[in-house]
Amino acid sequence: MGVPVVASIGYTKVSEHWGEGLEGLSHMALEMLLNDLPSLELDAIYVGTALSGFYELQMSLASHIADLICEYDVTVSNFEAGGASSAQALFNAILGIKSGVYKAVLIGGVEKMSDEMPHRIQRGMSLVENSFLVDYSGLTEISLHALLAKMYIKEYGVDRGMISYLPVIEHENASRASHAQFRNKISIETILNAPYIADPLTIFDVTAPGDGAAYILVMDESQAKSIGVDYVKISGYGSASQPSHMLTRTSPLFFSASSRAVEKALDMANVEISDIGVIEMYNQSSIAGAVLLESIGVAERGGVGELLKDGYFSISGDKPVNTFGGAKARGDPKGATTMYQVVEGFLQLLGKAGENQVSNVDRVLVHSMVGLDISSYAYVLEV
Repeated sequence: MGVPVVASIGYTKVSEHWGEGLEGLSHMALEMLLNDLPSLELDAIYVGTALSGFYELQMSLASHIADLICEYDVTVSNFEAGGASSAQALFNAILGIKSGVYKAVLIGGVEKMSDEMPHRIQRGMSLVENSFLVDYSGLTEISLHALLAKMYIKEYGVDRGMISYLPVIEHENASRASHAQFRNKISIETILNAPYIADPLTIFDVTAPGDGAAYILVMDESQAKSIGVDYVKISGYGSASQPSHMLTRTSPLFFSASSRAVEKALDMANVEISDIGVIEMYNQSSIAGAVLLESIGVAERGGVGELLKDGYFSISGDKPVNTFGGAKARGDPKGATTMYQVVEGFLQLLGKAGENQVSNVDRVLVHSMVGLDISSYAYVLEV
């Protein structure tokens, strides 16, 4: 069986790219990825995008990316799974490498969101949720996060502020990341005193729309060695699902899909969560990040706030999280977000993270999920 490795990366700054569309953003990322690479034969192009059909009215995006780089003798596949769109693309590409069918797969994510009005942004973000509940009850995705926050505060008896320390860390990390969308540092007071987006969450508790593209080249390890590139191994991967609506679950305050996906990835890599040096996770809100960290076993349930407050998850802490700012501060161009996480894990492991470098890191956990943990993907990267 083939051993999948990440052999090259390319990405844009997450921003409001008013003058670029999906292909323009992809071109910028692919120009970086292909720079200095020897010529190689691609077997497939997999592209994840959550909202291009809804916002840009562009479907079959992988075919257009193939045309963009004049690759016509390849398999093209499109993936749509909300914020985990490119995570799903990566999962399927790994299967192709492991089976021996593919030797080299180009995997990307791209999203163009800044042109949309707020009501369209909220509608688009909620498309992964049960459409009946969204349309007839008004339970949009962000309102589910707010309900989760109220449940958490009541269940564990914590102060409201304890669920909001994660964005402080993420903005601190993003302040040193050149590709981050929001490079301003914020305080817990800034978060708590900001306007509500859905009580008790304020605008600084949640992610904002962004434009961006990130691509990676995944190859069989033997081929990566043959062309002489630095690479990072994908030593473990896992995926799981659970009941799609939060209120029908046994425990809304435990992300069982993420827990099982991470467990599968760790088992495959033959490591424990304690062996992970950096966690790059996908969380659309401060409360989702808090619950996720507890669900994957790096914090006791109800106790993550104190660890966040004390800097346990900061770059200089014991278990750095979202070292370039995560979806909150690096930016959340939905279908591309997981590819940014993989890019950032790649940079950390090869010692190329600049001011965001974590010392002595040899394993990175990349996590992504559809909606509020409807389904989840996890990957262990290592050198």
